[in-house]
Amino acid sequence: LRSREGLLAEELPNALDRFYVRVRETPETRRQFSSESHIGAAHSAQVRHWRMIATGDYDEAYVAAVRSIGETHARIGLEPRWYIGGYALIAETLMEALLRRSWPASRGRRRSGVEAKVASELTALIKAIMLVMDYAISVYLEAAERERKRSEARAVAQQQALVRDSFGEALERLAVGDFVYRLRA
Repeated sequence: LRSREGLLAEELPNALDRFYVRVRETPETRRQFSSESHIGAAHSAQVRHWRMIATGDYDEAYVAAVRSIGETHARIGLEPRWYIGGYALIAETLMEALLRRSWPASRGRRRSGVEAKVASELTALIKAIMLVMDYAISVYLEAAERERKRSEARAVAQQQALVRDSFGEALERLAVGDFVYRLRA
């Protein structure tokens, strides 16, 4: 990545412009933004984030930045599929640029269709991988949510049983004339 940091820095605005066009066109993602200036701020933050990715320095600052992004997405309720899909679109643009620059036309001849074909194939592969990631993560989150709800239901049932049993015992004691019985549970 470091060897292509300059290329990535040049191509990022184009990739992010394409990404934010899609964001504006998609109701599920558009509603995450309150205004065009909000989109502009997100665009600027994405440029900084992707430049950090391009350096290949995945240190504590990188981890903190990614954690902050993840926490923000969780707070606003952005489903992983939109995040992963956005990365697929950005990756597509950056791969096309990388291939275009890696296979320049030689001796004035026009490029063959090879780089376009390889770019298309790589893009399809990356999108397939990200689709599988999206589906697996979505299934994981759905399963975790089901388990959380089951755990909550068990806890509520246990609390209700404790209350029922405690009051039942207290009422039985009252029925036999024990007026000093104390609930301990």
